[in-house]
Formats: sequence, structure tokens, C-alpha cells
Amino acid sequence: MSVSTHLLYTLALSFFLAGCAPQGPPPERDGRPNTSAEPPVVYQYASTDEHLLRASMALRGVRPSPADLAAVRADPDTLPELVDAYIEDPLFGETIKDLAAELLLLRTDVIDQLPAVGPLQGHQLAEMHEATAESPLRLFEDVVVNDHPLTALVTADWIWTNEVHSGIYGVPYDRDVGWARSHWDDGRPVAGILSDSEMWRRFESAGSNFHRLRANFIASAFLCEAFDTRDIDGASGVDIADEEEVANAVMSTPSCVNCHQALDPLAGYWWGFKKQTKRFTVVKGYANDCRNYNVSGESLIDTYVPGQYCYPLEHYTVSDEGEWESWSLRPPSYYGQPARDLIDVGELIGEDPRFSQCMARTFYGYLAQKNRLDIPLGLATELQDVLEESSFSAKALVKAIVLSDSFRAVSLSDELLADPTLGSGVVPPAGLQTIRPEQYARTIEDLTGFRWRAIADEADCRSPRVAGEGTRCWGDVDLATSDVFGFRAMSGGINGYYITAPTHTVTPPKEMVMARYASEAAGFVVPRDLSGTHEPPMLLNQVGPLDTDENVIRAQLATLHDRILAEQVMADDPAVDATWALWQATHQTSGDPEHAWKVTVSALLRDPRMMFY
Repeated sequence: MSVSTHLLYTLALSFFLAGCAPQGPPPERDGRPNTSAEPPVVYQYASTDEHLLRASMALRGVRPSPADLAAVRADPDTLPELVDAYIEDPLFGETIKDLAAELLLLRTDVIDQLPAVGPLQGHQLAEMHEATAESPLRLFEDVVVNDHPLTALVTADWIWTNEVHSGIYGVPYDRDVGWARSHWDDGRPVAGILSDSEMWRRFESAGSNFHRLRANFIASAFLCEAFDTRDIDGASGVDIADEEEVANAVMSTPSCVNCHQALDPLAGYWWGFKKQTKRFTVVKGYANDCRNYNVSGESLIDTYVPGQYCYPLEHYTVSDEGEWESWSLRPPSYYGQPARDLIDVGELIGEDPRFSQCMARTFYGYLAQKNRLDIPLGLATELQDVLEESSFSAKALVKAIVLSDSFRAVSLSDELLADPTLGSGVVPPAGLQTIRPEQYARTIEDLTGFRWRAIADEADCRSPRVAGEGTRCWGDVDLATSDVFGFRAMSGGINGYYITAPTHTVTPPKEMVMARYASEAAGFVVPRDLSGTHEPPMLLNQVGPLDTDENVIRAQLATLHDRILAEQVMADDPAVDATWALWQATHQTSGDPEHAWKVTVSALLRDPRMMFY
């Protein structure tokens, strides 16, 4: 780390902690107020405007406006009203899709996408990826943003589709309307995400898995009780390569029965879904002329025929629902409770107290950047009560989270740090948050109007074979929020397949990506602001292209500190001295005010206070 970077980092932390007050609301102990006579001071709190910054970043992925910051500085009691406004902001929906993508692991652009062949020939791979990965995420967004009960995630009788998604799965679609509500009409029981084709194309059931991976994922995602984390003894002597021997072992071997007596009945509800649908199976289906039988007698996947792998895909087959019986597996049930189909399962999940607590953990974990399973039971229970008492309103849950003491807290108090025995049962503070790649992209766009995009593999698209199979012709790429060509995982994000958990710490690759992004954004916004292309200007609203007067430049710099860094300073403030020195040195070297602004804006956009909130 260079001396200048180290200095900026130290200044950022000092700035953030300077506003922390050791006093605040009653401390949390297991999510409940401490009622002892002289309770210890639990937290160091962020100041009100820093709390607003954290809430805005967590909920929308953008920084609060100077007007919002001024409002809470003048009257801290306006903060809850601003939180309400942020929850109604369209950008909140983008955050919810990001949360859902992290939970459901659907944004997997690093693996082969379905090919753009047959009726979908001519579409780019980016469109194929968006159509499949984003459909369940839009359902998640719809449920939260429109304040449907959160149980609709597993009970909804609608889906979201667009032209390409409709072409892939054959669901009804009104052309030329973009994304719109629709429904499955192939006979499957409809229960929100539980019956979504893309979910079960992403989570396959290969070999003799018998849909157990799918059942385990649902138990993990929505109940926070994954089967594969249970302590079990290995079943020695079982040949796991022999499907019939495995099927017998899970019914009779005690070490297997302990887990499978609940897992297999839950898995029994997914037998109607294809085990897997990959790019190569679709390509092979078209190579076999999409027949309803296989002339050679050699099946593509088990008993499936080529026609089932041509668009629209037959991803669900009603006649396959009872195939569990042919393997003498346990009949379907929900943890011992009778359930006819996935519709009943969705209703039972919604009524299961594990669901409401798991969702409380999931939302708090995402917004506070914590492992949801590490959240103390007391806090999880408190938030669970908020969710249930609000008729499963995710908006009520989110508001309770961002206004909670532990979310506002920067660290434990000096009192608890000096004597850790006083902190038994204290909810860990959220602490400094590290900006996610999706948040940084939205922040940069909000500040500058710039989005980091590129066209990938344009030359390869000229090949008829490549274009036809859709294997490499991707199209437009958002470099900040993708991985096949972009830098999402390098910036601490996930790719949904190889990297399934985010990194909430600073890493050299993250710094490199942010530095390049900031440079590109500054190169975009500065000439447009100075030339009047941006009307009104995005950032440089007090200077002209030839202004070099120190007082004029300092006044603009003070405004930039407030807009970009959420730092309210006067033009003669020492903080502005350092920024003015950078602008002045660059101008003296280049003789070009525009270049000086590019360097200065770039430095502000990559300041550590942009990385943390």
C-alpha cells in the first residue's frame, strides 16, 4: 500500500469513526432491551448522517443526495421517513434482485448458456442468460416491492417472462411488452419458486440423486436447515455407483435412514422436472431434427427424446411425477406431513416457523453483510416477530433492520472491548460495510451517468456455427456485474456457480477494478459536464471549462466532497486542501483544467470512503 493510499485509508476511517457517539438507544442483548440497573454501553454508533448513508447504500446501492443529508443533519428524526422513501425507490427492487441472486445462485454467466437456435436463432447469449436467470429474481422482486406476503415466494401462481423466456419454455406472452407476468400452463403444480423451471435447470438431479439436491436446496434457502450440514455417520459397504443399492440403503441402513427419511419424501415432489437440461442436449435435440422418438434407440438423457429438448422445452412432464415409486422410495411428504403436490408444500413452508425466521436471517444477513446462520437467535426471533406481525411484509422487516441498533453500530463500545465478559449475548455490530460490485456500479451511474459496458466476442459472431449455437456470441456486457467477461467476482461478488459466497473485505483485485472503473467514469462525466452535454451537470455544476481560480475550484471541490463522499465541508476546510493540492498539481503539470478535473474526480470516486459505508 502506497503512502498516499495509506493516508487516505486512515483519513477515511478517522472520518467515519469521528462521528460515532458512545451513547445511543438501549443496547441489544439477544435482540431484547437490557433492563439491568446500570447496563454497560454496548455500541459505538455511527452519526445520523452516516447512518443515513449506510441505509441508502444497503437499500438502494446509491449514496444519499445532499438534500437528504442536510435534512437529517438538521433533524435526525427525519431518518425513518427517508428510509420509507428509499424502500419505495425503484432501485430498492434492484437490491432485492441482488439479494435473491445471492440466495438462489442463479446469475451463472460463467457456465454454458442455452443455445440461440431454432426459433431463438439470432438472439445473443446475453439475452438467453437474462431470460433464464432473471425470471425467478423478478418474481422475488415483485413479491417484495409490491408488498405481497413473503410467503408468495413459495405460493405464487404467476411468473415473469419476456420474449426469449417465453420462447424457451413456451409460456404465454404478449409480444413487445418487455418483462411481464405470465403463468405455467404445462400441468405442473404452481408454487412460486418451487415450481420454476430455471431453478431446477440450475440445480440438477444427475445420476441417482433422485432430486435430493433440489430438496436440500429448498430446505437450505427457505428453512435455513440444509440436510447436507447434518452430522451423520458414513454408510460403509454401500456401493454408491450402484443406483439400486443406494436406493435400498436409504431405506434400510440406519446411518442413511436418519437423513433420508425426511429428505427423500421432500425430494419426491420434483420428479416431474427433467433431471437436467444443458446446452449440448438442446444442440443434440436439434441435430436429431427434434423427433418425438430416437431412431438409433440411444437416448439423450435416460428415457427422454430429442423433441423434449427443442424450444419450447418440455421441462416438466406430468406423467413422470410418480417415478419415485419405480425405485421403491418413500412416498412424498413434507417432514412427515401429508402434502399432495408442490402447491401444498408451498403452503406448508409458508406456515412453517422456520421459514419466517430463515427469511429474517436472510434479509438481515444480506443488508448487514453477515452470515445469516451466525445471527444470534434473539435478534433472529425479534425480526421474525416483525415479519409475522406485519403479515409477512418484507418492507416492514427491511425497515426494522436498517433502523436497528446493531445495524447502526460501527463497533462495540470501549467498555465492552475492555471487558468482554460484559458482552455475553450482545448482537455483533454491523460495523463498516464494504461496497458490493452491484452497489458500486449503481453509485457510479447515479453520480456520473456512466455504466461500464463492452461488446464481447463480436468477431466470433460472424461465424454462422458459433452464432447459431449461441456458444460464444454474448453481446453487450456490463463489466461490473458479470463474470463471463467482467469483474464481478474480482470485486467481491459471486458468479453463482464456482464462487457462491461474497467477499466482504478489501482485496487487491477489488481495488484495481474500482480504480479502473473510477478512471473510466471520470473520463466520461468531466468533458460532458464542462461542455454542457449533461444538462444539468452531474458533478461539475460550479465551474466552466477554463476556470482556474482557486476560490472557484475550492467551492466546486467542497460540493463534490458532499455529493461523492457525504462529507459536509467548507471551501477552506483542511479536507479540501488536499483535494485542491491534487487538482493544482495536475493542472500545473498538464496545463489542462479538464485533465485536472478527470484526475481529481477519479481520485474522489476511488476514495476509501467510497469503498466503505
